Amino acid sequence: MVKEKEFEIENDVLIKYNGRGGDVVIPYGVTEIGAGAFQFARITGAAIPDTVKTIGPMAFSVCTELTSIAIPDSVERIGAEAFRNCYSLRNVTIRKGVKTIEDQAFRTCESLVQITIPESVEEIGFMAFAECDSLRTITVENKNLKIDRRVFGARMPEGLIIE
Repeated sequence: MVKEKEFEIENDVLIKYNGRGGDVVIPYGVTEIGAGAFQFARITGAAIPDTVKTIGPMAFSVCTELTSIAIPDSVERIGAEAFRNCYSLRNVTIRKGVKTIEDQAFRTCESLVQITIPESVEEIGFMAFAECDSLRTITVENKNLKIDRRVFGARMPEGLIIE
């Protein structure tokens, strides 16, 4: 296991972030952001290298100060609850390459206003965008996308437009 000042990395999997927060640059060569790796961290942004293929379950959950994230082409899966309860998350860029957005991946991202789901996404799981009450626009590029019928939870956000 590589144990750097800010990161614990084992077999190219980022296991734990130990830093102070702010904007973070994930080391090049990391192939997976492990389950809960950043959970509760006081980060405001994270630069994800194009070596990452998977964002694990709860990887960034409860990062309440996270405002922006760009998911590179190399990522194929966004795990369950990966960004759940990231209340300040306003800007999410999902690049072509992501195939699956798992259950509750962005649940309770209260500040998220719009998102584009690229053509590469084949499936969006249960409650992936539930309780995203500020969400106004979702652009879906794949018209054959498999979406769980409860992707927004019990109710769609008021005024939501799906393009």
